[in-house]
Amino acid sequence: MNYIEEEKEKIIDELIKSKKIKAVQSINYEYFLEIYKPYKDRMEEKEFAGLLEISYSNFMCMKHQGTKAKVLKNRKKEISEEEKKKIIDELVKSKKIKAGQSINYEYFLEIYEPYRDRMEEKEFAGLLEISYDSYMSMKNKGTKAKVLKNRKEEKEKIIYELIKSKKIKAGQSINYEYFLEIYEPYRDRMEE
Repeated sequence: MNYIEEEKEKIIDELIKSKKIKAVQSINYEYFLEIYKPYKDRMEEKEFAGLLEISYSNFMCMKHQGTKAKVLKNRKKEISEEEKKKIIDELVKSKKIKAGQSINYEYFLEIYEPYRDRMEEKEFAGLLEISYDSYMSMKNKGTKAKVLKNRKEEKEKIIYELIKSKKIKAGQSINYEYFLEIYEPYRDRMEE
């Protein structure tokens, strides 16, 4: 790594550590100027934009048309499948969502808030099994979207299996011991 590259990395690290920017954050031109100010004497605006991984065309749109641009797109950390499962489990356990529930955009933002530093909205929507079209409709048209549709189908499939195998029937009372017995094959797929 040459001196210039090291210097650029140092600037990015400073900005991230000071929490002025984070990977995949959208910023407007006013905010860009604010974080650019300390580096004004060292580089031009367009060079600083490049440092933040904002393309020249996006920078010009941001500057002249008032749009926002995403910074540090290549530094985004992918969330592992295990971590995604953990997030869904947290939301379900805390009763913030349940399989098949319909939610609006305001509620979506409320449950998304703790994870906004780790992923984008549309990624979170995907995690909740909301299609991109449903997400956009929910966001822009005020519609509702169902979450965890696949989990609901899985639960219905399990109930069907248990009834078909005559392990349970509607309205039947069971004790905890029997519950554990019929739960055993599904232990790795869901909690008690």
